[in-house]
Amino acid sequence: MNKPLDRIAEAYYGELGEAECDETRKKVHWICKNSKGDDILDVGCSQGIASILLGREGKSVVGIDISEEAIEFAKDLLKDEDEFTNQFIDFKVGNFMAYNFGDMSFDSIILRDGLGYATDPKRIVKKAYNLLNNEGQIIITVPFGATNSIDQKKLFYLTEICDLQMDGLIIDELTYFGNWIGIVYKKKENSNEVQTSRDMILSLENSITMLQKQYLIDSKEKNRIIDKLEKEIEELNQGYSKDYNENIEQLHMDERESSINGLEKNIYLQEQLVSALSNEEKLLVSYKQLLRKYNAISKSTLGKLTLFYWEKRRRIFRRK
Repeated sequence: MNKPLDRIAEAYYGELGEAECDETRKKVHWICKNSKGDDILDVGCSQGIASILLGREGKSVVGIDISEEAIEFAKDLLKDEDEFTNQFIDFKVGNFMAYNFGDMSFDSIILRDGLGYATDPKRIVKKAYNLLNNEGQIIITVPFGATNSIDQKKLFYLTEICDLQMDGLIIDELTYFGNWIGIVYKKKENSNEVQTSRDMILSLENSITMLQKQYLIDSKEKNRIIDKLEKEIEELNQGYSKDYNENIEQLHMDERESSINGLEKNIYLQEQLVSALSNEEKLLVSYKQLLRKYNAISKSTLGKLTLFYWEKRRRIFRRK
């Protein structure tokens, strides 16, 4: 089964809606701002938008993603860039954990969104750490807490973020934006410091408060929408009932009119039939009268002579 395509470039350019565009741009711009140095590795680069933005600034970027479809999209997007940007970007299809980077090293490594879907996030961070130059950094974005994704294997709150620190790698910056957390881990040789400052805790609490407020706003909006829909459904039902009653009444009227028209037609046909029968009866009476007159005349002496005359005449004409 192919990995679902992450449509970050389309979201960035507003093709998936205004809200999605705003959230994506905020996250991508934060990633790019914190990608220090000249050599950048973009792990899980997807459609390549962050890599291209960094390449436009003359940073040398390697973008790697397991999805061949995503890399093809990124390469097509890169074709629309100028020659200057193209020379700094190299997109590769591959699994970060299995890929052999040889003697390559990087000033910044981007791990965007993928750690929440890994069973062992620290193992991924450790490989990224081993690819860092001195004073290099790892930029990570992860979902804040639970999501509705069936693939999510790890929940990230402040504790999990602190647990990703290790000897020589400590938190340098922590940012909450919406349903996401952005963390910058700094490589510092010979440092086993675990940093959990009051500012980090305060940032977490502010973010939770913001999410709670948003939840309440969303709940009110959802209830408002439900009330509106219920009202519209009620109005539709009333309108339907009215239309139904009107249609039934019209149907009854049509049936009555049809019955009246049918009755009138039957009456007309019956009148025509009575008229025809009456005419036929008159003809029959006239025929009987004529027949009686013929019989009466044919039996008289004058009638017999007349019939004899015409019969002789008929035979003479036949001979001719």
